[in-house]
Amino acid sequence: MRCTWDMFFSVPACLGDLEDDPSKLLPLTVVASGELSSLVVHPRDPTRRVFRYIMSTASPASTIGFVAGPFTSAYTLDGSLLANGSEANQVEAAGGESVKEPAKEPVKEDGEGETDVNNPEEVDNDQQQVEAGVEDGVGNAANGDQPAAKTSHNSKLKKSTIDAIGGVFAFTYPGLQTELETTCSFIPEALAFHSQEFGSYPYATYKVVFLDGLREPIITCASLTLVRTDFLHPPNIIEQVYETRRCLGLAIAQQWFGTYITPEKWSDLWLVVGLAGLAAGLFVKHNLGNNEYRYRLRRDMSRLCHADVNQRPISYTGQPPVTDPAEIQFMQLKAPIVLYMLDKRMMKGGMSLGLHRIVPKILVAAMSGELGASNEV
Repeated sequence: MRCTWDMFFSVPACLGDLEDDPSKLLPLTVVASGELSSLVVHPRDPTRRVFRYIMSTASPASTIGFVAGPFTSAYTLDGSLLANGSEANQVEAAGGESVKEPAKEPVKEDGEGETDVNNPEEVDNDQQQVEAGVEDGVGNAANGDQPAAKTSHNSKLKKSTIDAIGGVFAFTYPGLQTELETTCSFIPEALAFHSQEFGSYPYATYKVVFLDGLREPIITCASLTLVRTDFLHPPNIIEQVYETRRCLGLAIAQQWFGTYITPEKWSDLWLVVGLAGLAAGLFVKHNLGNNEYRYRLRRDMSRLCHADVNQRPISYTGQPPVTDPAEIQFMQLKAPIVLYMLDKRMMKGGMSLGLHRIVPKILVAAMSGELGASNEV
């Protein structure tokens, strides 16, 4: 069952004791699925504020999420396009630090051809180039340097994607502004990539919030992603970049496959999980290089060979609700590999027969209403 949502959140204006030390008060901010419509003082209690969020895209209740906290570190990605937007102004008025315009990084182009993994020298050279590119991009973001403007097709696509979205925002706790900006600088590129490959972003805004105390590393909601602060990294740390971008890339892919497109039955869950994993893998290839993509694919295949012993099928008739964390992790490992093998088999019949031709049609059918009100596959 899907429906639109109009949500009101009444919270204290600040955290802390006003009589103890007013300078230590931290403004309390609510971040929720949907678009921030208004932020007003409570009509009967001036010490409280009311946040109103509207989800205009019909969504099931299981995909609606919200969080409240002292998110004074706030970041508007590609803020120059949103400087006059009402949500950006209201979020900043809610107590966030001044929103900085990020350094516009040139989008990395995929290299032509593939590297031979059996040639160690070629692999090392390609890996050094990838690491140098990541380090250079992170360093530029940290130093505030503006790379030379490029008018490539991908950079234009990135700008048009952010223009089409009402806003892309990131939040976390005080004192983590630099780590927040460094970690989230790639998100517009990820949104642009998935929009190009699979179809336009289905929601009005996208928000990511870094929190402590989450039971799961990442929780995906409609237009909202909750992430542990463990994924944040400073500009001088390169190793964490690979894992953070892989995991956040998966969370962004789940905005298409997992919240907007949902399974009709429990036996169809593997397909939605697999499509999200497959899309996330393609973004790893696009953003971090072909060697990183093939290394992770081979590692996952090796893990699957050891794990898929006396396991149930990931889909079967009469399948009960999948609630066991171990079963979910196994499905997240196996489903993308099954679709990868299926895609390779289909591509033998011609380049026009792969999943890259089929999946966008599913999303077009969902946006046009052909899948019904539930958008289930």
